Amino acid sequence: MKQVLFATSNPSKVKRFSNKSHKKVIEVITTKDINTEIKIEC
Repeated sequence: MKQVLFATSNPSKVKRFSNKSHKKVIEVITTKDINTEIKIEC
C-alpha cells in the first residue's frame, strides 16, 4: 500500500480525500501521524 502525506490539519479535508483514495489502495497520512508541524511563512 502506498502512503500519501496530506499536508493539512483540517480533518474534514483529510476524511474527504481519504474516502476517495480508499478504492485506489492509498493510505492518507497527515503531519499529525508523523509528529511533524509545518510552519508556513508569508
